[in-house]
Amino acid sequence: MGWTVYDSSGRIQVAKHDDYATSHIITPAQITSSQNDYNPADAGTLRLTSDASRNITGIVAGVNGRVLNIINVGSFPINLVDESVASSANNRLKVTNASYEILLPGDSVTLTYSTASNRWETSAAGPGSLLDRLTVPGNGFIGPISFYDNLYLGQSRLPTQLTGNVNDYNPTGWNNTEVLDLSADAAGRTITGFDYDGGDDAYGRLVLIENDGQYPIILAHQSASSTLNNRLYCPGGIDYVLWPRTGVLVWYDFSWSGWRVMAERQPVLSVGPDTTKAFNTSVAENTLVKYTVPARALVTGDTLRLTAWGRLFNNSAGAVNYTWRLKFGGTTLHATAGVSYGLSSLQRAWRVTLEMMCESDSVQKSIAVLLGTSTGVDGATWAPFGSSETKIGYGSAAESLTADKDIKLTCQMGTSDANAQIDVRGWLVERVGAGKLTAWAS
Repeated sequence: MGWTVYDSSGRIQVAKHDDYATSHIITPAQITSSQNDYNPADAGTLRLTSDASRNITGIVAGVNGRVLNIINVGSFPINLVDESVASSANNRLKVTNASYEILLPGDSVTLTYSTASNRWETSAAGPGSLLDRLTVPGNGFIGPISFYDNLYLGQSRLPTQLTGNVNDYNPTGWNNTEVLDLSADAAGRTITGFDYDGGDDAYGRLVLIENDGQYPIILAHQSASSTLNNRLYCPGGIDYVLWPRTGVLVWYDFSWSGWRVMAERQPVLSVGPDTTKAFNTSVAENTLVKYTVPARALVTGDTLRLTAWGRLFNNSAGAVNYTWRLKFGGTTLHATAGVSYGLSSLQRAWRVTLEMMCESDSVQKSIAVLLGTSTGVDGATWAPFGSSETKIGYGSAAESLTADKDIKLTCQMGTSDANAQIDVRGWLVERVGAGKLTAWAS
């Protein structure tokens, strides 16, 4: 037996039915996929389970004032998504101060249906909620992070020094570690993922990763070298560089099934084979510098800057022409006519700088400068730039920034001679403007 209260227009304002009494508890079938317009049997309390982290975007609407308790009695989180268009408007959820409410195993939440908003409104967070709202700068994420207990970053573990790249990293004591102190024996050692044990990691585990060594360590973004659930999501979709004497927080985001690196878009280190390249016995176009800019690492308003430097030597029988090119994706932004370098028993210094402005996701404009000394130099000796060896030019491209693109510097010699060569001593790729993307080698 129940009762209903109507207003003067005959609209239901408050209704109470015995079926909705909070003492009426049911356990619906396990949730095995995201639920839109979720419609379990009528009850006052739902005891829910899921086979993995699952979303509920809406619940079939009741009457004004209906109270519904939800308890997560399973082993995986259940997420109540705020204002999701995946469910009908009258069935949607209005989650307080967050983009979704995370029900960890053992958590509960109370929903009340209001005809004023035509939404189910949450009235209390689950007991496991530590942070109601979190904004991670740079990647636009806003949402709650939940933990079982109070957060103490104190239990440290010093693993064996990294002597190579590591996949599915699981050092001894990892499952109980809150601060991971790392070091490496060389620059560029890479971690492609951290072990996900199916336990506490799934519930918003937070770990402070510190680099206490002298070499940079790379946290690889979404590397296929690690198991899917162990992979890292790095800001900006690019590898994250953990510089010496710095640290970064990572937390397990079960809605993404991966570790989130909580940081701004940071400089990244490009590490490959020997970056000092020399060629002298070919007239083919040779690549001096190549760096792959990840998809969406550049956005409208960003500027990509490439700087490279090295030495040039011509002790052959006569002058040699060198043709320099700068390329982005399939577009040649800049190409010099053959720059003639005369005979010299000493090496000349050269430097190339490219700045490419991203006017949109598919329009780029660039300026490049080539500088070269007119006479040979040895060691740290300074020499003046020569007028014929100095070039400046403008370019443009229409490459899509939504796909990976190579930025390249090439040079082509007009004469093949063992006594004429060019080498690269170092290079730098930076993103300036809306964010910073830095890759370097020397």
